[in-house]
Amino acid sequence: VRDAEGRVLRTFVLSPEVREIALSADGSRIAIFDGDHVITNAAGDRQFPESDDVKTPMVPAATGRWSGVDLIVLTPRGLDVLGPNGLKRTAAIQPDPRIGPFGQLDITPDGSRLAVTGARGVWVTDRNSAMSAVAVLPSVAQVMLTEDGKHVYVIRKQSGAVEVLDVRVDGELRETGQAP
Repeated sequence: VRDAEGRVLRTFVLSPEVREIALSADGSRIAIFDGDHVITNAAGDRQFPESDDVKTPMVPAATGRWSGVDLIVLTPRGLDVLGPNGLKRTAAIQPDPRIGPFGQLDITPDGSRLAVTGARGVWVTDRNSAMSAVAVLPSVAQVMLTEDGKHVYVIRKQSGAVEVLDVRVDGELRETGQAP
């Protein structure tokens, strides 16, 4: 991990089991998905001291994104929200099963909306309300929410090409055309 001037703040020894690294938007928190654990710097110290590390047991297929001090983790079982000390803040949130096995996760900067891809579609939910929506789309590869969470861009592979669709989020998901 380097600072803005390129100085090394901390070196992490990555094992072959490391699947993903997630850095918070402000650069103060890091999560390393290493085999059966997620390792986070609980204090959110920009210097990343090793003494701050918290190791939380996690399934190997987990992936995650930061939302403030919380780490939103997607596992084959659903979504977990881990607090600064690796403690689970909420019970697992279960994405709609119509999208199939979970693949990728995105979250708005304020953490209010989550989007999850599956083999057969996209699921979006608002953590502050009961709003939840599903779009059944073939071959979804990636999902990206806009900052305000009002749109989700879906990348899907069709006939070897990648197509980007704008899907409006307002209680239902619907294709509104190709994104610019």
